[in-house]
Amino acid sequence: MYIYLLMESNIYAIIGGPGRGKSTTLKELGKLGFDIVEEAAEQIKKEQLALPNPILPETNFLGFQRLVITRQVDLESRINGKITFTDRGRPDNLAYCRMKGVEVPYDMQKAVDEGTYHGIFSLSRLQVYVQTDIRTESESEADVMHGLIESVYQERGYPVIQVPLLEAPERAKWIVNNMRGEQNGWML
Repeated sequence: MYIYLLMESNIYAIIGGPGRGKSTTLKELGKLGFDIVEEAAEQIKKEQLALPNPILPETNFLGFQRLVITRQVDLESRINGKITFTDRGRPDNLAYCRMKGVEVPYDMQKAVDEGTYHGIFSLSRLQVYVQTDIRTESESEADVMHGLIESVYQERGYPVIQVPLLEAPERAKWIVNNMRGEQNGWML
């Protein structure tokens, strides 16, 4: 069991399985004036699809996960101390490994262990699930993945705050109004 340590992190992770509206909600948080970090896995997948010999989760799972965790660490290292929301966090990599039945390599586990978050918000399932070139999981796989993602954060001692199903602008406001800590004076 990991102990949740509230460090000087001002990073809030928006989590959930594929197709939960994380990216859309993150954009709405950006419109409210918060710094945001877009999903590392989506960035990597788009870049890899443009290459002649791409590293993709379907063909080189661990290679892809290593690219993702490296990017996530890099993106988080650029955060300047302001309150920032990320589209997923480092522990998501553990959930994906668990889903595939793959042992987590030491370097990936170390990168996950070195990341801390001030809060974790898990998005409720949207009414319609749409597969895309980037989001290739079936609806049932996305639901299983959602449960695994929440589990890895809870196992690490993070309280996972459940965000109700609302339109994206309202979800963003709900998140801001339910942030823990000294920033809790905001009401939108």
